[in-house]
Amino acid sequence: MGKYDLNGRELVITPSPFGLVLELKNAVIKALTERKLSAGSTVLDALNGKTELSPEMLDGFLQAILAVAGNSEVERLLMECAKRAYIGINKDKIDADYFDEVNNRRDYYPIMFNVLKENLEPFFAGAASLFPSLEKAATTNDQK
Repeated sequence: MGKYDLNGRELVITPSPFGLVLELKNAVIKALTERKLSAGSTVLDALNGKTELSPEMLDGFLQAILAVAGNSEVERLLMECAKRAYIGINKDKIDADYFDEVNNRRDYYPIMFNVLKENLEPFFAGAASLFPSLEKAATTNDQK
């Protein structure tokens, strides 16, 4: 379960069932590959606060966000995953009704980004350990 601060309110996200998250992962990969985009390790490091997001990365990063955010299948699956989240002291459920309130729409992308992160990050957390040369390269780059 992930907890995030969103404009002074606590957003709590419970990971979705495995099958739904697999669908989401595949839809995100498809959205990126259809636009011939990838989220390189440098961009992922910037997203996780390990490095600064440089101007050179910004264009590719924005293109990747638009490819994913503009994909109706990704959007549908994110909304399904978001149903396991709530926000604030009243524990408002995150669903389409939540976003019917116009003032809540400013929270749409921050919430969906965290839903995406909470559900997909576990898939990639240990992937580098499967490839020792990649893990060594990542460790070497972290030490620079």
